Amino acid sequence: MEKLTREDYQTAIDIQCACNTIAIVNTFQKTITKIAAEAKGTDYINSHPIVRLFAEQISFLASKTEYNDAYLACEKGAAL
Repeated sequence: MEKLTREDYQTAIDIQCACNTIAIVNTFQKTITKIAAEAKGTDYINSHPIVRLFAEQISFLASKTEYNDAYLACEKGAAL
């Protein structure tokens, strides 16, 4: 398993200016795999500073849609 590097921490900082959700999520997937490999439980993963920064940027980009509107749209889509 790969270990977290200085570059992984720097990437979490760099993506704070990113606007491509797909690229962010793809990078996050690779990075969170490293975090999970060193995990000391779910709380460790959920509270990891890299996870927080990635989640924050994804949330920022997705904030153009209100949560309730998104939830209702997903309920409607799930009912198809």
